[in-house]
Amino acid sequence: MSKENYETCAHIKSIGQIAVYVTPSCPQATQIKGHLVSSKERCRRCKVFKERSDGDEQRNFI
Repeated sequence: MSKENYETCAHIKSIGQIAVYVTPSCPQATQIKGHLVSSKERCRRCKVFKERSDGDEQRNFI
């Protein structure tokens, strides 16, 4: 089973039920109540997906 883009993207900080909390470098980012977020669906279809390297820190999943 392959992982979704929103689980392995370098732009991801954490994943919620619906929202994906992202870094400022994410082109899909939208600011809502002071947090940069994207939806899982937008992350699935992202054309500038950047694979996280093995050296990146473990992400927190909400």
